[in-house]
Amino acid sequence: MMWKKIWPVLGLTAVLLTVLPGTVFAAGTMQLRLSPATIQTGASFAGADVTVSGRVPPGSQVFVRLMAAGGPVTMTEKGRQGLFWLNQRTVKVTGLPAFYLVLGSTDIARLPSGVQRQMGITGAFGELVRAAGATSNGAALTGAQSAPFLQTLIDLEKQKGLYQERTADFDLAPDGAFSYRFLVPRDLPPGAIQVQAWAVRDGSVVATAQTAMAVQRVGLGGQLAALAQNQAGVYGVLALLAALTAGVAINFLFAGIEGLTRSALGRRVPVRTGKEDEVREVRI
Repeated sequence: MMWKKIWPVLGLTAVLLTVLPGTVFAAGTMQLRLSPATIQTGASFAGADVTVSGRVPPGSQVFVRLMAAGGPVTMTEKGRQGLFWLNQRTVKVTGLPAFYLVLGSTDIARLPSGVQRQMGITGAFGELVRAAGATSNGAALTGAQSAPFLQTLIDLEKQKGLYQERTADFDLAPDGAFSYRFLVPRDLPPGAIQVQAWAVRDGSVVATAQTAMAVQRVGLGGQLAALAQNQAGVYGVLALLAALTAGVAINFLFAGIEGLTRSALGRRVPVRTGKEDEVREVRI
């Protein structure tokens, strides 16, 4: 009797798995990989190729976002007073990332607004503006007041290649396997970069995945950066000693150059010969 009750349930389950295999797959995990997972930057770093790959439910579009946290940025607003441009006020901007890259296998604008909000990608860097803020003399600026400063910083980061939103030519196979190679800029900030991906099908997010990429600064620049971050006091003393040493070295260098110049050219002084109308110059 028990088997008679169980068999219908098993049969229904088998039918659902056969008819709706995509639904079962969409409820699972999405595969996401980055290669290389660690990038080393230095004085000669000019950018690097990175490949993002993985697997999504068949028939899905792929969206990938790479983002690194950023610190506060201080800006100075200048105004004209008479013939001169003078500092008017100092504005501190917070909440903007140090690196922001969005890659999509289709145009983000074609997605439903609800999907855009769910992913936190609304296009035109709108989500960055909404998440950031600005203060002046400790007082928060309104959205309209902070907008020019935020837009200026975004434009500067776009020029350096640190802020990008673009449609990418993903190699997207029928079985859902995907890959895309892109170039990260030379000004890539050190630290952790969070990587998040979404699979979108039929106007809905059907799978997500996330991973991270590490950026390590190597060489003398990396050692100084680590010292400044971990032992700020020691770094300050060393920086002061280096400045003093450089100043003394430059002083000796110019003194030596001046001495050599005098030795090579000599020095002319006027010598009176006894006649009031005759003066000669003698090289000594």
